[in-house]
Amino acid sequence: SDLSFRSHTFDDLSSLEYLTLDNSCVGVKPLPPGIFKNLQKLKILDAENMGIRSFSEHVFGNLTSLHKLQLNRNAMTKINPAVFEKLPNLTYLDLRNTPLSCICKNSELQNWTNTNQRVQIVYLYSMRCPELLNSSFHNFDTKVCYLDIGLYLFVSTSNVVFLLRSEEHTSELQSH
Repeated sequence: SDLSFRSHTFDDLSSLEYLTLDNSCVGVKPLPPGIFKNLQKLKILDAENMGIRSFSEHVFGNLTSLHKLQLNRNAMTKINPAVFEKLPNLTYLDLRNTPLSCICKNSELQNWTNTNQRVQIVYLYSMRCPELLNSSFHNFDTKVCYLDIGLYLFVSTSNVVFLLRSEEHTSELQSH
């Protein structure tokens, strides 16, 4: 049976420094915002293999002492890196064996994992793209994510119009 947490579940544990939830909630609903709001002394959070599919940046918002966050073996396909920026003392992040998609929605996360100087991402260079064979998360191609779609559509549309006009002109010349 699924176990779900409410936003007040850990409210009375303000002195807690280590919390392990691993393997406790396979299939858990998204972690509710504010669930860890009173855990400012928490240094290590182990949330391994909980079936977490998503969470908002407000879930970890008050974990100002957190050094180590283990999210490995969960079901997240995308993560907003703003989540980790709100953890000022985070130095160790484990995302192994999560099916992070190598898509534009994760381009900011990929950039953050490659450029942040503060947080060690465990086995970053071993993380694979589930939908792209022989491709790694740390270097999947993000160029297409930054194309100006308006310019792209204008150029491709203008080429089609030009080709159609050329064919009209050619057929007019052939009929004369």
